[in-house]
Amino acid sequence: MVRVRSVILCVFGKLPVCHYHRLFITVLALCISGILWQACPIASYHRKSDTKSCPQISQLPIPVKPMGVVLNSGNYQAPIHLDVFVDLFCPASKTAYKTMKELISEYGPETLRVVVYQFPLPFHRNSFLASQGVQIAKLMSSDAAITWMDVMFNNIQQYSDGSTMEMTTNEIIKEMGYIAEKVLHVSSSKFIAALNGHESHLAARAEWKYGCSRAVAQVPTFSVNGIPLVAANEKWTLHHWKTAITSLLKSTF
Repeated sequence: MVRVRSVILCVFGKLPVCHYHRLFITVLALCISGILWQACPIASYHRKSDTKSCPQISQLPIPVKPMGVVLNSGNYQAPIHLDVFVDLFCPASKTAYKTMKELISEYGPETLRVVVYQFPLPFHRNSFLASQGVQIAKLMSSDAAITWMDVMFNNIQQYSDGSTMEMTTNEIIKEMGYIAEKVLHVSSSKFIAALNGHESHLAARAEWKYGCSRAVAQVPTFSVNGIPLVAANEKWTLHHWKTAITSLLKSTF
């Protein structure tokens, strides 16, 4: 009782404050501040935020098979892995895609592995449908997926927003079905059903989300051995790419 009274007197400056009293007052002050903080509305808000309102991390869809289309049957053990994200109705992507096809003819599959990923831009009306087409063709073979990409790139003008302004989505899908029948040798009805199906939609959406997870915000976007190559763009010629790749091949690390 006397000690408590002494402490109270020390707080109000009635007794000389020694080191012991300072330590005791510090502990007491911490206890009081802790009690006040627990009763504080702000603390209550933070506790609720930590337990109930904290946003949950969304799991990206895990594909049954690796995403993307390997252009040149490149070996996974190749020292150079080049990833490119494209929109099939983007002129800049078309230019970059053409350069990629030239590049794979310069290096064998044991040296260079080029993988093309779909990243349909939201302001190109028909790009997502074309991306679904890649997913459908890929189930047939990589060659079929490459053929579909070739055809879509060659028909950018036909499927531009302006050219299809008066067409309904079903009409566009029907037209793509006829093209698939011609170049992929699959019945148009089967291809149209797949385009309207849930699986191709999910696969195309998953690949787009994968691009987002790789911080892709524009097309074409390139990465070499998993690292974004910010300097590269559709204006890079075969010479630019050969210079960059040759430099990497000569490096020890």
